Amino acid sequence: MVEDMRFLPRAQVLTLEEIARLGRCFTELGVTKLRITGGEPLVRRDVLSLFRSLGRLPGLSDLTLTTNGTQLPHFATALRDAGVTQINISLDSLRPERFRAITRLGALDKTLAGTDAAMAAGFARIKLNSVILKNRNHDETRVGFISPHTHNFCGDCNRVRVTAEGRLLLCLGQEFSADLRRALRANPLDDEAVKKAIVKAIGFKPQGHDFDLAAKPIIFRHMNETGGEPMTEPHDSCSPAEPAGADRTRRSQSRST
Repeated sequence: MVEDMRFLPRAQVLTLEEIARLGRCFTELGVTKLRITGGEPLVRRDVLSLFRSLGRLPGLSDLTLTTNGTQLPHFATALRDAGVTQINISLDSLRPERFRAITRLGALDKTLAGTDAAMAAGFARIKLNSVILKNRNHDETRVGFISPHTHNFCGDCNRVRVTAEGRLLLCLGQEFSADLRRALRANPLDDEAVKKAIVKAIGFKPQGHDFDLAAKPIIFRHMNETGGEPMTEPHDSCSPAEPAGADRTRRSQSRST
């Protein structure tokens, strides 16, 4: 590994069955869109079983996967058949050496091959996500920006995230979280108890974030603890509450077949 990474004990990570159960609870509460992110979801053993379970949920209109794309030549068709409706691919540069430096040993040709595989599998919605880094890739084409500093969209935000440990994050600009893993494991046969825990936590969703470029950071978790994108999205109207600084801004490009 290029960095000194510390991995969670397996017992602290939600099982695929627990993630599927959470997906069921959220959809029964009215959520219509789910997004699975990482890390890299496609390296998890038997992950297709999760997508098959989620893809069968009544009322779910959108099931999205965020991926680095390298495994899509093996999984794209199976993911489409499982019910995945959109693929988001992380693509921080179109220059091979720059891509390798930013992603820490990533290979651009593998990600592009994954993008081609998603298109060949028939996905009508493929989105390319990039993180713009000052003096590293800021000179490449940009399409749109998400910046809560210049446009506070918190009043319309209805997205939340669930981490690999089962922590329900209500806002990326706040430290508060709810322990859904505890609710799941304390009530293995009682989905109503889990849904009550979700509803109770949602009641604490803040009216605004605390991002302030002039102040000291108040968020102590790293992005790899949070995940790439929101997991649940009840409606169509919100924008993701995603931190963006003067030299680090997320952009998106849409690509359709």
